[in-house]
Amino acid sequence: MSNKSACNMKDCIFFWWDFVEYILISVLTILVTTFLVYKIANRIFNIPLRKKSLILCAACALFISLVLPRIVAGVTGLLGTLIILALFAVLFAYFIAYYDNHDQSSPVAEIPVEKGLTDEKVATVEITEGPLPNKNALTPQEQDTFIQANLNGQEVAVSSASVQSDLGDRPLSDALDDLLDYAFQQKEAGNLSLALKYFQQALNLYPDNEISPFIVVEIGSILKNKGQYDEAIKVFVEGRNLPALRSNSTVQQDFINTIAYLRIVRNVLLQRRLGFIPYGEIPAAVLAEIDAEFREWRKLA
Repeated sequence: MSNKSACNMKDCIFFWWDFVEYILISVLTILVTTFLVYKIANRIFNIPLRKKSLILCAACALFISLVLPRIVAGVTGLLGTLIILALFAVLFAYFIAYYDNHDQSSPVAEIPVEKGLTDEKVATVEITEGPLPNKNALTPQEQDTFIQANLNGQEVAVSSASVQSDLGDRPLSDALDDLLDYAFQQKEAGNLSLALKYFQQALNLYPDNEISPFIVVEIGSILKNKGQYDEAIKVFVEGRNLPALRSNSTVQQDFINTIAYLRIVRNVLLQRRLGFIPYGEIPAAVLAEIDAEFREWRKLA
């Protein structure tokens, strides 16, 4: 009797071990597959996949493969189980597609504040309705070669007209003026990647300088014109932590508006399935839709 009891206990342990092993392997396989799909789609095929939607897909796959069969298999049989699994797969796919489309097409209601900022939400900023004042909105019609704003009560300007005619293959030095002169020269010559490199170097070396917000604007403008909207948004969001912005509500609001505008551009392009094309290649009709959504966001904000 004791031998029989020991055998039953052994069988029970093996059964549960096999069950746990099956669960772990299934979960690990789905997670690794989801991660690989995300990386391959974004890095190799340049297909922008959203993390939330992929996580939902993985969760639904786990439910369909691990939970649902154990509920219906004993009741419906093999054919019935396959039909129910297929129905749930279609239902989940429709739900995820609906969620993804709704999340992308909805107006930008708020912009989370990054670490180092206060706990306020962008959506709580009061904005007067009516025509959009130019000084409070950095729209895509901003000058790429001339940036001007009020900072600390003084007017600060950076203009490509001040660029020296010949600086060689590298900046004369790591001084802020030399880096900016060289970056503007490369931008005027159409070497956007090189211009971006030295604008970023200037920002990294001189983040506390009063002109740093306008370096951010230049970096964001280049990224926007290259169609790298997520990177441009990240630059402006991180730029809100610059010391020069903390005491300047006007420039801070300019950054908020620009972040919102870029997010709307990105969402509209995804909704229209145009991909992340350079800003200058966006059709006029799509630009009109983007501007309309931005005006709507201003009213809602």
